Amino acid sequence: MTQTLLTLLDWFLPIAYLALWTVHARTFRLPLDQDRPTWLERITGKIPLMIMLAIHAGYTILRGLAQQAWPLSNKAEFFSLLALSILAVWLFTQRDEEDAQTGIFFLGITATFQIFACALMIPIKDTTHPILHENPIYGVHVLFMVLGFAALAVGAIDAIMYILLARALKNREMGLVFQKLPPLIRIEETSKRATVTGIFLLGIGLSLGHIVALYGLDSVNPWDPKIVLTDLAWLAYIVGMITIKLKGLGGLRMGYLSLAAFIILMLTVAISSLYLPSFHSFPG
Repeated sequence: MTQTLLTLLDWFLPIAYLALWTVHARTFRLPLDQDRPTWLERITGKIPLMIMLAIHAGYTILRGLAQQAWPLSNKAEFFSLLALSILAVWLFTQRDEEDAQTGIFFLGITATFQIFACALMIPIKDTTHPILHENPIYGVHVLFMVLGFAALAVGAIDAIMYILLARALKNREMGLVFQKLPPLIRIEETSKRATVTGIFLLGIGLSLGHIVALYGLDSVNPWDPKIVLTDLAWLAYIVGMITIKLKGLGGLRMGYLSLAAFIILMLTVAISSLYLPSFHSFPG
């Protein structure tokens, strides 16, 4: 019964995310002077997104209860949690209905990750990694890492929107991007908020990872390349934010720095995962 429900939700989630993205995309294309239907206003509001967040969170909890461990032991579960985290962080940084116009960007990414999750998902009995039973703190470590990456991703996407809008203003291109995106000051605020949140969450995740490595896994090399490179990338993020604060940097310079920092972080994680030996692995 539980597996049947989970299978149904595996298919429901990407379809629902795609449907929401389609509605948000339609709203984004509508001219500002055109009245939006009442049903469209309601679907693009916060309530449907909160319902979607609750369903996805419930699915994640149910999957964890079914396998009696954190649902983080394979690529499919990782992608699903990443999709959930991006949605949660975006809703956290969203301040009013005007920010809902950015849903076309965030829901598109969330839907993509959830499609990957659906395509890669495997039955409960084949998913659980032993370490998630032996050391529950490892699951908490991975959870905070995913939340941290998601928050930094939201900050980077906001930075892209800031750059697009700033260029449109500079070139006096009063097109769709100019009309639909929130004001520059609000995008800058949400980007900062998401980035600071991401650094904080990632710091907790890295700290818990070091605790697990030192006291829970005797065979772990403290100089594991993935650990060292991720620590360095996180420290570089902190140095960058301190530099921005001390020098009062903002606007396009901050947008480019935020985007560059996220790209470097992702490249660091990707290279260390694909080409360097590490005890970290996601089966399936």
